[in-house]
Amino acid sequence: MAYGPQVSLEWQRLGAFPATALRRARLQAHAALQPLVQVTRGYVPSRADDSHNSFSWSPRLNALLSGEIAAGTLPFRLGLRLATLTLLAVGRDSLELGSSSLHGKTLPQERTWLSFRLAEAGLDWAVLEKPVHYGVATNEFLEGLPFEVTEELSELARYYGNTALVLNGLADVLPGASPARCWPRDFDIATLQPLGNGQRSLRAGLSPGDASYNQPYFYVIPSPVNPSMALPVIKSGGQWHTENWTGAVLTGEDIVRQGDAGEQAAFVTTWLNEAMEAARMAIAK
Repeated sequence: MAYGPQVSLEWQRLGAFPATALRRARLQAHAALQPLVQVTRGYVPSRADDSHNSFSWSPRLNALLSGEIAAGTLPFRLGLRLATLTLLAVGRDSLELGSSSLHGKTLPQERTWLSFRLAEAGLDWAVLEKPVHYGVATNEFLEGLPFEVTEELSELARYYGNTALVLNGLADVLPGASPARCWPRDFDIATLQPLGNGQRSLRAGLSPGDASYNQPYFYVIPSPVNPSMALPVIKSGGQWHTENWTGAVLTGEDIVRQGDAGEQAAFVTTWLNEAMEAARMAIAK
């Protein structure tokens, strides 16, 4: 099903920094998100797909927000404003209950602020002593290097805001597709569409960069892939990635070459339509 929302007015132009210059920004933001997962794991009602530990994008707050923590005296969500590395405690109707800049602070100091927020809500902060339930590749910020707010974080935030915009629009027209969620293990933001009896699926999202690509990239991953089929051509561009995983890829460098915000938005939505169709053809029957 084709998806062609009018996103041009909301899309924020990318390209203030080269797509390959955002590694440090993503490592900082990824590290800063992990203590929030320690809290959600303890206090957001569990779901079988682990989505209680995922985050949604709030365009109003320009931040990633957790699920609601309702066990204490006042329901609230935890958030991370990427552009400024600011921790948030948010009540209903997006009311900010508290905030703390992470600039110059370390991960243990972040946990201290979170422990105070939990105590104010009448909750046990001992959850912050339990490790997250997945493996995360270590980096200097996870090891205690102080956070440093830089302009590159604003560019990273634009990638996440734009991605949530287009993926939520896509999810609205795809039967059974999930809303866009940010998954803290790999720090990607994605929507998943189960197909048939749920044994097949299409996953569309954005990675901020990883071992495969040193820059943000959109991806569409079919599962399972038909190994005997030649992968279809995607007319609008991008490429197929086939090492360790198979999926269509559109890099940040591809996007910023498109010029203004409207051109970038149109290019990404066209590519997503074509990549989803190509990926659907590549799924094993």
